[in-house]
Amino acid sequence: MKIAILGGSEGFRALLRALPGCDILCCTAIDTALAAAEGGTDALFLLPLYGEGKDTLPELDERDANRLFALIGAGGCTVYIENYPAYDYRDCFALGAQATNLPQAIGRQSICLTGRLAEAAGFEILQKGTGIYLPSDTHTDRPFEILAEIKSCIGVRRVAKSSARTGIALMKTGERLYCAMTDLSRLENGRIFSYQGWERFYALLLSELLGIEEGAACAAFETAYPRPRLRRTDGDNRAARLEEAVKAAVAWHERSGVLLNGGEGGVYEMIRSFDLELAKNTRGDSSLITAALFMAAGKYFGNETHTATADRIADCLFNAKHIQIEEGENAGLFKWFAGVPGMGAESVYVSDSSRVGNAVLALYRLSGKEEYKRRAVMLAEALLSWFGGNPLLPSCYLIYSRDTVKSVQGGSTRCAAEFYDAPLLFLKNIYAVTGDERYRKQVLRTATVLAERYPHYDALASHSDNFTYGRLLGALSAAQSFADGPWTPVINKLLAYFAGQQHERGGFAEGRAYFDEGCLTQNMEFAVGLGEEGAAVADFVYCQNTMAYALTVLSRCEGAFAKELARRMLDRLTAFLLDTQILSNDPKTDGAWMRAFDMDAFEYYGCDKDFAWGPYCILTGWVTGMLPLVFLDLLGLPNMF
Repeated sequence: MKIAILGGSEGFRALLRALPGCDILCCTAIDTALAAAEGGTDALFLLPLYGEGKDTLPELDERDANRLFALIGAGGCTVYIENYPAYDYRDCFALGAQATNLPQAIGRQSICLTGRLAEAAGFEILQKGTGIYLPSDTHTDRPFEILAEIKSCIGVRRVAKSSARTGIALMKTGERLYCAMTDLSRLENGRIFSYQGWERFYALLLSELLGIEEGAACAAFETAYPRPRLRRTDGDNRAARLEEAVKAAVAWHERSGVLLNGGEGGVYEMIRSFDLELAKNTRGDSSLITAALFMAAGKYFGNETHTATADRIADCLFNAKHIQIEEGENAGLFKWFAGVPGMGAESVYVSDSSRVGNAVLALYRLSGKEEYKRRAVMLAEALLSWFGGNPLLPSCYLIYSRDTVKSVQGGSTRCAAEFYDAPLLFLKNIYAVTGDERYRKQVLRTATVLAERYPHYDALASHSDNFTYGRLLGALSAAQSFADGPWTPVINKLLAYFAGQQHERGGFAEGRAYFDEGCLTQNMEFAVGLGEEGAAVADFVYCQNTMAYALTVLSRCEGAFAKELARRMLDRLTAFLLDTQILSNDPKTDGAWMRAFDMDAFEYYGCDKDFAWGPYCILTGWVTGMLPLVFLDLLGLPNMF
């Protein structure tokens, strides 16, 4: 089979070259590509010169347009044309699709397979983190078939909720013309999610375009785009695997770019989902949990460079970015965000502030430096003031810089269980350091009320059940560290719930989530990968990490709760976390964990519906900090939890 191709990416050309029995002619100009097709090729691919930074094909002059239209009309050659700006009637009548606007970034949208293509594939959603599309509609009086669309939607494999189509992704017009209005062929090796989805899509597409057997097309795809690897190792030496995972996670921080100037500039919050580039935010919890990781890894492995990095991160956040409020009625609390003045940089969230406190307390316990203890005690006093002697926090869970602690005390309270795990775990840990009974009593007082109200909490609608109950388990585990109590039967109920959510792979599959019918991006930060009945998606930001540390705390507790069940669940979850750490040649991903994981397909993939996050983001602190800290805890170095 003879194939002529203009442009495209190196990966796609490698894919065509790997197809059996295909003779590929790579062209650099439209004239030579058309001449090759006119001379008798079986297929013609017209693609933008992606390697030269071009997103679309250039508009054809009159002569070349007529040659292409004649070739299409003759019907002897399969023509695939991609990202051609068919704005004018001359072009759109011939191609079947009309571009209705300038190129747009795909962003949060998905490519949705339709009709027989979706039926053959067995799924509907293809996600493309980066790329562009031409907003488009049909414009032809010839028979046509839309095979894929550009949509804002939620789901894992099947579309659960969807907005109107914003463009055609792929359509077939007539017998042998295929027009893609997005860069379907531009895939970046090592950043293909979902890999199995794209492999299946290409197998079906190449089978239809070229008559290639699907198995051969899959083999060619894996040659051109090697399958992503996870850091799975053989053998039963759990300690060695935990150590390897910690080292890989620490190295990820050093190589990915999130660690600024060896820690002197702090730590960036994440690698963004849509392009796997740095999100240049400096958060208190992300940075200081990372500092705790470097301190713990330095102590465990005897690496003074790591412990020095930890001190540099902390010094930056305390003294350069002033993340802790030093004076006034809010003294001791940690700000959510370090940066320019404004709401985001000056607000305090009780959960985020307490996570910082646990990290700072870990720095003290690991280093013995009194400065860290002083700052932790400041936070403990501020939290007690915020509680104001009550078991629950005031109805306001955040404090702006213009507010005071007293201004939010009194009046109504809210019992959103997910806000209490970090504060109670922190108060438990500060009690262990100071022996101050006020901290222990606050833990027990709050846990008692949380247990009494089970399962009736003021959860935000956007929170998944796993998010709420995972954090509740963390909060109650703090009380169980002291003794049995009314929280103990609730712990057993929560363990039974999560035992039912634990997938055979070891991760916890998401449960109920909220969908806004009117706005798909509204209030969806706290639930990921849902929308399809039976989809086994693990959320690493709001569930796997929370369960890892909650179960770790419970594994050290005594009392009348299902301790053996908790230990088995932790063992299975640990194996899952070890198996899903990324192994790649890309420093942005190697050694990390992404936001969401499809446990059935066993690859990173999930529903792209978070504000700016998405399923492929990589978070410092919350994920790549907490998980290796749990591993170090399991190795015998108690730290944050």
